[in-house]
Amino acid sequence: MRRPRVVIRAFTRRRDVASACLLAELLNALGCDALVTCTRDFMRTVRWWKPEVIVFNSRSYSDKVKPSFPDIKLILHDGEGLIPRNDSLAKHFSDNPDQFKDIDKILIWGPIEYNEMAGVFSAAEMQKIHIVGNPNLDLVKYMPARAKYNPDSKSIGIVTRFHSINNHAGESALHRLPVRANIEDTIAQCKNFVGLINAMRVLLEKTDFSFEIRPHPLEQVESYREYSKHWFGSRHAKRVTVDDRLSFSQFAVRHRALLSPITTSFVKAYLLKVPVINMDILCGTTDHNLEADLGDNWVGASLRPRTEDELVKLVTGDLAPVGKDEQMEQQLTEYCDYYAQESASLRAAKIIAGVAKKARAPRGIRYPTWLVDAMDAISFRRAMRQNPLHHNMNYRRGYHQPPEFLDEMVRQIMGGATVAAQRSEFAA
Repeated sequence: MRRPRVVIRAFTRRRDVASACLLAELLNALGCDALVTCTRDFMRTVRWWKPEVIVFNSRSYSDKVKPSFPDIKLILHDGEGLIPRNDSLAKHFSDNPDQFKDIDKILIWGPIEYNEMAGVFSAAEMQKIHIVGNPNLDLVKYMPARAKYNPDSKSIGIVTRFHSINNHAGESALHRLPVRANIEDTIAQCKNFVGLINAMRVLLEKTDFSFEIRPHPLEQVESYREYSKHWFGSRHAKRVTVDDRLSFSQFAVRHRALLSPITTSFVKAYLLKVPVINMDILCGTTDHNLEADLGDNWVGASLRPRTEDELVKLVTGDLAPVGKDEQMEQQLTEYCDYYAQESASLRAAKIIAGVAKKARAPRGIRYPTWLVDAMDAISFRRAMRQNPLHHNMNYRRGYHQPPEFLDEMVRQIMGGATVAAQRSEFAA
C-alpha cells in the first residue's frame, strides 16, 4: 500500500523542531512517511523526495513554495498563535488574499483566531481552516510523570532573549539596527542581558545553586560557553552550563526556578508548575517588554523581585509556583485550545494525513529517503564548514538528538490519552 510523503519545514531549531518531530512520528503512525527539514534542506528535499504534502509554519512562505511546486498540497500549521490581534492571521490573509488562495489547509491554535477569520472569510473559504490547538504544549501535556518538575532541584534555569545582540549565525547587531523598532528592542535586550548577568553573579556568590542557560531560539549557544569565565570568573564558571536540547519543556523541569524576561516560555512554565522569576523590574525593561507579544497577560503568573536582596530571598526561600492565573487560563483556552480532549499534534496529523492520502503523487522520479538524507548530510557538513554557527538555527537528523520521551509520548497520544488525565492542575 502506498505511503504518502509529507515534508515538514521546521523554521527554527529550538522553537519548532521538537513539536515537528512529534508531528512526524504521529504521521508515520497514521500511514505516512514524514521528514522534518529546515531552511537548509527544505527545497532540495521537496524537489528530490517529491512529497504529496508540504507543512510549513511561516504564514507568508507559500509565496516561495507554490511557484516551484504548484501540484503539491500546502498546509500552514501556524507557528505563532500567541500574537497580538493587530498581527493576526485574519489580518494577514485579508491583506494577502493570493497567499490564502494558494494554501490548501490552515491549521490554527484556538477559537479566538478562528472567530476572527470567520469575520473576514466566507463559509466556503472557512472550510480550509481548522482549530487544532498549540502543538508545542503537547510536549508539556504528554510529558511522563516521572519527568515532571522537582522543587528540590539545586539548579536555576536562565531563559534568555538576546537575539539582536547574540545572533544565531554571528550576524552583527549593526545589520538590523537602522530600524527604529530595532533600536529600542536592542537597547532593551542590552539592559536585560546586563541585569541578568549581574543577578547571576550575586546568586553565584550567595548561594550554592548551579545554573543552566537556555538561549533564545534565534541566539547562538557558543558565546555563552566562550564568555562564561569572563563574566563569572574561573571559580564560578564551572557552575554554569548551557542548554542546547530541542525541547524547552524538558529544560524547564530540571530547575528549581527560571529567571527570565517576559517571553512565551511563561506559558509552558505555568503548566509545568515551574516557578518563574520575571527579571524585568530588576533590569528596568518592564514597559518595553510588556508591549511585546501578549506579555501583559503573562506577568501575573510570575514572581517579580524589585531588588537583588529580594531575588536572593526568593531563590533560597520556600519557593512555590504561582497559583491559578485567570488571564493565563483564558489564553490557554482561547488562543491554544489547550483543554480539548485530543492532542493538538494528533488533530493536525489526522488532517494532514487525510490530505496526503487523497493527493496524487507528484510526477517524476522520487528519490529514496536514504539518498535524500545522505545528500543532506553532505550539505550540513558543508554549511558547518562555511559557518560553524549554522547548527544553532538549522536542524540535522543525527547531529541533534530528538526530544526525550518522544516514543513514549507518541504511544500515550495514539493510545487515546485524554486531557482528563493530562490537563493543567489549575483547571480542576
